[in-house]
Amino acid sequence: MLARIINNGDIYFEQVDTSIDLILYDHFSAKHPRARFVDVEQQSWDGYYRKYDSQKQRLALPFLQELKELCHNYEIPLQISDERDPPKYPMPNPDDIDDSMLFGITLEPHQKDAIRAACLNEIGIISAPTGAGKTEMMAGIAKMYGCPTVIIADQRIVIEQIKERLELRDVIDEVGLFYGGTTPSGQSIVVGSIQSLSSPPASLGRKNRQQYNKRKKRSKQFQEIAKRADLLMVDECDKATSKGYKNLFRFHFKGRRRYGFSGTPFDKKKPVEGLLLRENLGSIISTCDRRSLEKIGRIIPISFTMFAYGEDGDAQDKTAFDIAEREIIIDNPDFHNMIYKIVKAFPDEGTLILLDTNNIKDLGKNLESLIPDSVFIYGETPKSKRKDSIKAFERGNSNV
Repeated sequence: MLARIINNGDIYFEQVDTSIDLILYDHFSAKHPRARFVDVEQQSWDGYYRKYDSQKQRLALPFLQELKELCHNYEIPLQISDERDPPKYPMPNPDDIDDSMLFGITLEPHQKDAIRAACLNEIGIISAPTGAGKTEMMAGIAKMYGCPTVIIADQRIVIEQIKERLELRDVIDEVGLFYGGTTPSGQSIVVGSIQSLSSPPASLGRKNRQQYNKRKKRSKQFQEIAKRADLLMVDECDKATSKGYKNLFRFHFKGRRRYGFSGTPFDKKKPVEGLLLRENLGSIISTCDRRSLEKIGRIIPISFTMFAYGEDGDAQDKTAFDIAEREIIIDNPDFHNMIYKIVKAFPDEGTLILLDTNNIKDLGKNLESLIPDSVFIYGETPKSKRKDSIKAFERGNSNV
């Protein structure tokens, strides 16, 4: 069987007999968990998502590694013909990766393995749990390639962290940002959100034409930046299965190299999402586990104790939660004192209190006023104070 890789990023097959065609058709598919509700006699869809086009004998390029493994398992002779134009930026030499390739740190073995894997594979997923130093891996990959790069992250704080880390590691003098009204000014590395890349819905145009035109213009700017990039990296790539990501991979990004990062890239309970993720970012090319990270001190295992506070209410009462939140949590001195006693029980430990209520400001202010030398930070806290508070906590100058 001949597999031809062409410039549009697809694989086209030749010399495919019926048996091989069926193998490809079945393997690159996933049954929707709710497919049993489909009436196959009334509808043409059988509940399966299929990514091998049997009529055109076509498959998306990120499936290439999986295709090689499939052919090996079935003993199918496979000849690959890469008919794409030569790459603008050649693959770096994995031997150039050493402990000190990034300024200010010594890379861990699993981080070097991930960067080497990116040098050997144009497309792939790096499976690494929180604590593995994924941002350092991104910095290493960006430095090795030295080409126009777009990094997609899901949260604003993560976008800012990636920018700061790449600049700190001397990968580039300045990283461009594209989110929340911030626009790059010609930087070769740009970090942004998938929301900034996505065109606004037509419904917005009917409600607010001016706002619609503004968002559309900005999204077009980001899309053009993505088209000029040769390297794409996606943080928390397990989420990269939505329509916005489909447009990114299929229409906007034209480069050769794309990598995803996630601690949990595939969920067996979500086969369709897994198929879409493989179509977008391919197979896992590098992995590390929590135990190995615990051994080198990058992850500290914890145990936890849960307290149930307050009396049980009526689960059918829709107002019960709002009442409980206000009366039992936010405005309840007894509850606040219980939190304070827990903090006092560990005077030599740093204590982080995470709040999750609709009225976070009220609860945070109440606890801050009760617990001596504590600092409350939230969405309205000025960015400079927020950073100073976090750094003081990390240094041990602030305990709560």
